[in-house]
Formats: sequence, structure tokens, C-alpha cells
Amino acid sequence: MEVNPRFWGTLDLAIRAGVNFPYLTATIAARGDVKPVSRYEKGARLRWVFSYGSPDRPATNFQPMAVIDALLKRKHRYSDLWLSDPLPHLGALRH
Repeated sequence: MEVNPRFWGTLDLAIRAGVNFPYLTATIAARGDVKPVSRYEKGARLRWVFSYGSPDRPATNFQPMAVIDALLKRKHRYSDLWLSDPLPHLGALRH
């Protein structure tokens, strides 16, 4: 049997929509059960600035609308770009 404790690649969308699975998991581990999350932002969309094929493959398919979503902060529209922490994307450009 294989146990894979990693979260999925689209976790950013769940967190932006209001369900923070890593926080809930840590809280369950530390304190036991948590109150179920029943409210979340329906219709939330998240764009990735780059799409990635694999860790050894460079970033491809630049999505300028993801940068615009990060800058304009439109309702229900999100980006994986955090203006307070742009270094991961700058690193991707370097490769």
C-alpha cells in the first residue's frame, strides 16, 4: 500500500476559495476534530502564471492574465502570483 501525504497541485484554488486544507490538517493533528467548513467562495477561479511539465522542465506557457488577476484583485479571480512574494516566479523566469 502506498500512502502519499502530499496535497494536490490545485490546492491554491481551495485556499483562495476559503478552505485551507493544510491548516485544517495541522489543526486535526494538534487538537483533534475541527468544525467542518461549509462556507466557501463558489465560482472562484485561479490562473497559474506558468504551466509546468515536470521539475526538470522549464516553465512554459506564460499566462499574462494571471498577472493581471494578481494586480487587479477582481472578485472570484485569483492568480498563483503573490505580489508580496514574487521570487518563485522570478526564479521560474530564470530557468
